[in-house]
Amino acid sequence: MAKWRGGAAAFQADIHGWPYPTRRESLVSPMQHVRPIHQIIGQNVKRIRREQGLSKTTLARMAGITRQFLTSIEKGASDMKVSVLQDLADVLNVEPAVLLIVHDGGEF
Repeated sequence: MAKWRGGAAAFQADIHGWPYPTRRESLVSPMQHVRPIHQIIGQNVKRIRREQGLSKTTLARMAGITRQFLTSIEKGASDMKVSVLQDLADVLNVEPAVLLIVHDGGEF
């Protein structure tokens, strides 16, 4: 069974009630609005670091990473090993899972 969805290439097959998306619809990911996990981690590290009054240099030294790498993490521009996530959580005195929580307030 075919369904007319409008437009030149908008015929859509309907098999067992599940329509195939048109080419245009398939180019739009339903997850487009979701932030990558490294951005969430970076924003949380930055927020908690500021709340605790730590400088980037101090946190980086205590976590065993460079200040440049910490800056990259806070910007959400860097992937990291789980061990670095654990080290940052330890220094910030939080559980690693806290760094993965999405916060909607403030600068996020």
